[in-house]
Amino acid sequence: MGLQDTANAPIDTPAYVRNMAILPTSQLTGPATGEAYFGDYSEVLVGTRLAIDYQTLRERSLDEDKIGVIPRCRYDIAVRHGASFAVRTALST
Repeated sequence: MGLQDTANAPIDTPAYVRNMAILPTSQLTGPATGEAYFGDYSEVLVGTRLAIDYQTLRERSLDEDKIGVIPRCRYDIAVRHGASFAVRTALST
């Protein structure tokens, strides 16, 4: 991917990424579009701040014998060690 370490030596592709298929896409447009996050996802912490709650919609859906429902919840996301993750930007270049 053209990345270099602090001594300007090329960084080898990690073994867990080396065998992944790289597939083309037409969904990225222009330069500097898109991001990919790589890392040890066992380091991600997820905390529930608000238990799942459902709001019933009572508008026009009742005219058609339907019930509308909006589920909502709130979570916090954190990582134990930030150096366990990297982001690659400018995916279209």
